[in-house]
Amino acid sequence: MKKEQDIHNNLELQKRAEEALQGPSDAVTIDTLKQAQEHIYRLFAAVEQSPSVIAITNLMGNLEYVNPKFMELTGYTREEAIGKNPRILKSGAQPDAVYIELWKTISSGKTWRGEFQNKKKNGEIYWEAASVSPIFDNKGKMISYIKVAEDISGRKEADEALRASEEKFRTMMEALNDPVYICSRNFRVEYMNPAMIRRTGHDATGEFCFKALHGLDDKCSWCVYDKIQQGEVLESEIVSPKDNRAYHISQHLTVHGDGSYSKMTVFRDITDQKLAEQQIKSSLKEKESLLSEIHHRVKNNMQVITSLLRLQSAKIKDKKYAGMFKEAESRIRSMALIHEKLYQSKDFAIIDFNGYVKSLANHLIRSCPIGSNKIKLKREIEDISVGLNNAIPCGLIINELISNSLKHAFPTGEGGTIKITLRSMNEDEIELTVSDDGVGIPEEIDMKKTETMGLQLVNILAENQLDGEIELDRDGGTSFRIRFKN
Repeated sequence: MKKEQDIHNNLELQKRAEEALQGPSDAVTIDTLKQAQEHIYRLFAAVEQSPSVIAITNLMGNLEYVNPKFMELTGYTREEAIGKNPRILKSGAQPDAVYIELWKTISSGKTWRGEFQNKKKNGEIYWEAASVSPIFDNKGKMISYIKVAEDISGRKEADEALRASEEKFRTMMEALNDPVYICSRNFRVEYMNPAMIRRTGHDATGEFCFKALHGLDDKCSWCVYDKIQQGEVLESEIVSPKDNRAYHISQHLTVHGDGSYSKMTVFRDITDQKLAEQQIKSSLKEKESLLSEIHHRVKNNMQVITSLLRLQSAKIKDKKYAGMFKEAESRIRSMALIHEKLYQSKDFAIIDFNGYVKSLANHLIRSCPIGSNKIKLKREIEDISVGLNNAIPCGLIINELISNSLKHAFPTGEGGTIKITLRSMNEDEIELTVSDDGVGIPEEIDMKKTETMGLQLVNILAENQLDGEIELDRDGGTSFRIRFKN
């Protein structure tokens, strides 16, 4: 190392300067003495301020000099170190053969270079890279040894962390069932895990990827290395002609400890997953067809029942009993309409409630005895998903309350307005309001104790089916407000 050589040369100059100072007075001029003295001072300052550890031992191996960096690193003061053997730093990690080789090398007049795992005064272990060289006097006689060293503990820790990381990576890759390979920037295969080797039939490490994996003589026309270098993660699916199985391919950049990078490609066999997805889609399609047919048949059956009720009511002369048949027909039709909407829907769990309310209310108003042109319908329906379990009770409630308004709210035949509102109150609560601007329900009628079947049904549906709360507001007409969990 250049730094070690410079220190060695400076020490040689120091020896010559000392010899000049000790020589006969008539052979040394005052200028020579001053130059030698100045050189010694400069040399001493350089060694004392050196960022490297510097230590000098005699031929017996005992320390004669240590610089401040030695003291800073080892924790020993100069007084504690001088006269001691460097074995005070020995950690026991190196075999004796290392020290035997060191002494054999420097005793023969050569420089030894290597690494030590030493121990500080406080017992802490550290690594140093050292160079130990002999020092000769002007007659070529070996007089001492000098060690120049650097603390490499940080580098060793980083190397160990990298080694552990690489070992963990290799263990993980070798246990992985997914084929993986890594390719360098010049398209050389750097690594293949056992799963990849099994898939290709041989270990192609060191070969060109286009040759080993695709049988080509040059870079693949579909190569995505340029995109990968930009930091993109590319994913795709293929069906391999080799085994006719489906694979999900993920390609991304992997960065090495020295800053270089490569492309990692991971193959995940998704054949079973694709087959399962296909089976689920087929099964779901069959179930959707079945549900659609069920809703269609339920609707048709209910329409048959309403037709039978209509025919039967036509033969009943008593208006009271004929009206009861007509009310039953209306209730069944409201349920049939739910199934009709479901039959037309792509989602059998959710009702198009706005369209449902419009169809139901318009049908009731058209059959109104005072004339549909005198009744105005207002709808304020938010885009809320209403499940089947709630849609049928809500539909029956709306049917009863609109029918009640049409029969009792406008006795003079002048008509009025019926309003239906559905809105979300919070994340899981819905409010349904059916109101009219008619004459209102008389104060003496208790909604909870009424003998009217329609209002009894509304109470039962609101409290038992929807598990909600119902309120009646008589101010400016009649307004029924029902809150329930969706």
